[in-house]
Amino acid sequence: MPLAIVALAILWFVAAAGSHIALPGLDYDELTFVNAATGGESSMFVTQRVFGIPVMVMDYYGALKAWLYGPIFALFGTSAATIRWPMIVISTLSLGLIFVLARLTFGALGGAIVTLLAAADPVFIWLTKLDFGPIVLMMVLKLGALYAFYRALLARSATPLWIVVACCVLGVFDKLNFIWFVIALGVAAVALFRRELAATYRRGPLAFVAPVAVLATTMTAAGVAVILPLFAAARSSGTSLGMLDRIRWIVGRYARTMDGRELYAFVTGSTLERPGIVNWLTVAAVAALPAFWLARARRRRGRGRPRPFRLSLRERFVAAYVVMFVVIAAQIVVTRRAGGPHHQMMLYPIPFLLIVAAATWLVRWAARATRAGEHRARLFAARAVAAFALVALVVSELSVSRAYAAAFTSEDRVTVRWSPEIYALAEYLNGQQADRIAFADWGMQNQVYALGTERTRSACRDLWLAFRGSETPEHDAELLANDFRGRRVLVVLHPRGEEMVPGAQENFLAWARLRGLTLRPVRTFADRSGRVTYEVNVVTAP
Repeated sequence: MPLAIVALAILWFVAAAGSHIALPGLDYDELTFVNAATGGESSMFVTQRVFGIPVMVMDYYGALKAWLYGPIFALFGTSAATIRWPMIVISTLSLGLIFVLARLTFGALGGAIVTLLAAADPVFIWLTKLDFGPIVLMMVLKLGALYAFYRALLARSATPLWIVVACCVLGVFDKLNFIWFVIALGVAAVALFRRELAATYRRGPLAFVAPVAVLATTMTAAGVAVILPLFAAARSSGTSLGMLDRIRWIVGRYARTMDGRELYAFVTGSTLERPGIVNWLTVAAVAALPAFWLARARRRRGRGRPRPFRLSLRERFVAAYVVMFVVIAAQIVVTRRAGGPHHQMMLYPIPFLLIVAAATWLVRWAARATRAGEHRARLFAARAVAAFALVALVVSELSVSRAYAAAFTSEDRVTVRWSPEIYALAEYLNGQQADRIAFADWGMQNQVYALGTERTRSACRDLWLAFRGSETPEHDAELLANDFRGRRVLVVLHPRGEEMVPGAQENFLAWARLRGLTLRPVRTFADRSGRVTYEVNVVTAP
């Protein structure tokens, strides 16, 4: 039965994430890796190369995802399907890792329940489908490292530690904030698993020291060379909120992310009417777990056992989730520019693991009391409470998923940024014989570039950066000569009131008028409700 539950959960996830694969429209942030994956011909989203090969997409975001997608794009081209399906497939591997990880602690049935909760979770479904952040590679590498670490503790073997090293190194290369997980895992290891690690060391000192030394050396080098300078820059340029205000802000952002409100509002610009109940159950679980441990300790003292109370290894696995949650959350708080949904997902799926732990231990506590001769009604009540909580959570997730699907698969309920009209715009521009395709607002250029032909990509010019302020662009004469005079130029605009960067389009239009450039509308794109999303203009130069 557990394997059947896992299989059905994964099938549900694939069906939910893969349905209407092109909806909502491809987003700017979803496509930052495409240039590096298609050869990195331009410097857009390529901050560092080695022997001409893109290595860093941004200063904190490596090219691991781009390398994985290179062969895919070479064989099948770039489209919503080729961009999104690989992330859905990798996320099924994450669900498999959630199962085997939870099984170590709760058994097969408990592991299957955790997997079901994750697979039905609309936050996991949509954040991974859109690879918001990105988070998909982070998720699978984090789960892989944690599972390998727990296997090393159970087997008293250092061999799985090399998998931990590989996952952590790749995770930090993929995105530097993976260091939050590495630090949290290290704190949990020292705080809770010293006996097991010492036993592993005694079995083979060199075999144990080698992976630990490689991981420590690699993380220290990355921290000193890259992470600490970026952390310092983030603290100097981030929000000026005081610590207490920032903690309250982070807690609120976490709650809105996990119950589904944050992503829904970001894509639709509206409020999710009935958010999920996961936060309430997480609070209840966090309160219940110490109570169960204290009850066991008192029972041992009541029986006159002289040895001090100790958590079993599997109970310490659960305690490690609590420790890692606290340590990662603290690092999010002190990293001033962090706090978005993609950062909060570093804590995932710990809430589900804690909820299932509390439900499992509630039933076990009642079962022990029943064996001791107390009334069997307590066991029935415990099972009923645990089952009701888990079923209510699944029902809540399905309700939120339904709201997500209804909103995200309709053209007129998403913001212009996520409009599926981007596909029609890209197809139209791919068919134009334009020397330059200029974008006067944020976002569109990256989307058209990803969906464009080689000729379209070479013609694309992102102008919003030059016109963020009202002052004349720094390279005014060069811009005019190289991109406008003597060329057929198309300028793409958002409609008035839908601008991503307020003022950029107006500043560009004012600059164009002063230089004698005339813009003539040639095509508009509107969704089914009639809302205009994009305007294409041809430029005439004197």
